[in-house]
Amino acid sequence: MHAPTVRPTPGTRQAEPLCAAALALLCAAILAWRWVGFQGHDDSYYATAALDWLHHPPALGDNHWALRYPLVIPMAAALAVFGKSLWVLAVPTLVAYLAWLGFTYAAMRAALGWQAAALATLAAILIPEFPVQATYANPDILELVFLLGSFWCFQSALRRPDRTLDLVHCGTLAGLAFLTRETAAAIVPFYALLFATRPGMPRRAYLPIAAAFATIVALEFLYFWLRAGDPLYRLHLSATHDTVNRAAQATAAAAAGHALDTEGVLAGPPLFQIVSVLFISQKYGPLFLLAIPATFYARGATWLAPRERRVITDAALLALCLAAFVALAAGKLYIVPRYFTAAAG
Repeated sequence: MHAPTVRPTPGTRQAEPLCAAALALLCAAILAWRWVGFQGHDDSYYATAALDWLHHPPALGDNHWALRYPLVIPMAAALAVFGKSLWVLAVPTLVAYLAWLGFTYAAMRAALGWQAAALATLAAILIPEFPVQATYANPDILELVFLLGSFWCFQSALRRPDRTLDLVHCGTLAGLAFLTRETAAAIVPFYALLFATRPGMPRRAYLPIAAAFATIVALEFLYFWLRAGDPLYRLHLSATHDTVNRAAQATAAAAAGHALDTEGVLAGPPLFQIVSVLFISQKYGPLFLLAIPATFYARGATWLAPRERRVITDAALLALCLAAFVALAAGKLYIVPRYFTAAAG
């Protein structure tokens, strides 16, 4: 990602580093304040899988948590480097979160200027779901990092004639996101829609994205075929690990007189729960509520350059694809706020 060619005034030369320092201090304070650490729930499965990789590599895993290798393998590496302490289990997600903040700032600065980058970074620090997710082992932040990395590599490719490497990175990161969690498959219809409706470059240029994505997924299939005799081993485990009935969960919560269901979401019909997570939940604040009018405004804002409008509208389309994927996966996923982390990012 290359910085934009800008001519900063003396005032902005001083203001930007001061703003960056303030953001760094704020981030450190909020992470310390909201630190979660080991909970003994899903993170215990990730910890067990990381120990398997640490002591018996290469490990296979017998549950869908253990097969999220982009999370589990870095956890094993962190345990090897820092020792077997509970706080170490959060190191990969914390590093991913900080990397996302830095990359977001750099990418937004290149596309929209440092002031927009500072505002986006401030939102990523203040919106509760993000820093909380950064402080314990989970795939949500890592999936977000890979997906947004893919998105920004694509945006970089749109404005560069020598775009092949950016496109390969774009597909590779999308593939790693899919290996982290299957919900990242929503990025496939995102690129398919862009390919069909507004490619922004010759359509043949999308081939490196597809080839890189397919290569990453094929390597995982090959590994599972060699280790388990089933190239679709992860997909089969993920498809059968839980029985999901959103309507029954809502009915049970209402019958018990609970305001919240077992996932901490306002009890009610599934559609109401989706709306409540996106537009009412304190985890994302007013983010989604403001994003809709902001996107429509940006589409017609003549003071924005075409490239800037493209970044905003593409980001909105990606968020829509990610949120719709979770919302429509009624038979596989409960309505859980953290499943919308990537869409919010």
